[in-house]
Amino acid sequence: TGTPWEALGIAPGADTESTRRAYETRRDAFRPGRFLKKNQGVYRDELMLIEGKLLESYLAVSQDQMQSARQGSVHGGSVKLDIDSLSMRKELSKTQNQELLEEQIRRAELFFIKAREYFKAKDYHNAIQYCEQALKGNESDARYHFLLGQVLVRNPDYRWQKRAEQSFLKAVEIDPWNVEHFIHLGNFYRSHNLLRKAKKSFLKVVEMMPSHSGAQKALAELKGLDG
Repeated sequence: TGTPWEALGIAPGADTESTRRAYETRRDAFRPGRFLKKNQGVYRDELMLIEGKLLESYLAVSQDQMQSARQGSVHGGSVKLDIDSLSMRKELSKTQNQELLEEQIRRAELFFIKAREYFKAKDYHNAIQYCEQALKGNESDARYHFLLGQVLVRNPDYRWQKRAEQSFLKAVEIDPWNVEHFIHLGNFYRSHNLLRKAKKSFLKVVEMMPSHSGAQKALAELKGLDG
């Protein structure tokens, strides 16, 4: 029930490195693997709640730090306008922007990790929420789109199925050398009786990995069928 800073055990104004270390320390302290198997089951919901609170606190503090950094770069003190000082400010701006970008990518990865955990726990609602947050921070990571597709396909509603297809296709577009993306896409099409599209996906797998037994079996089953 405390503030994000209290949850992490840090003082307001702490730097990004101290915040990261504090988050990792507290997160590791409550990893399910540190507890006996019987306790993992009994306190599963509590552990997930604690982990979620720590992640939310870390993201809230990180967001505050990013905003402070932006404001500092906009409202900085006056600087003598000569070539050397302008070059230094330009370089500093590049460094700050790079740090902000890296922090954004780190936050996206944390969202993805949390989404994956919810997916494994079959909590698909929260898995979708965290996937979408991850994609807001870094939409160029194929894993995020792929996981979102795996979650969305669990809902039989047509709109969800269409979104699942789009997510799988985006994962394929970003990382066209990952055979598992094509396997899932092929299985998706086969489940919707789009057999020609399914064949095309499985053929792509065999093209990249001729010994892939799953793709070979799927093609054998689809042999002679039309979608």
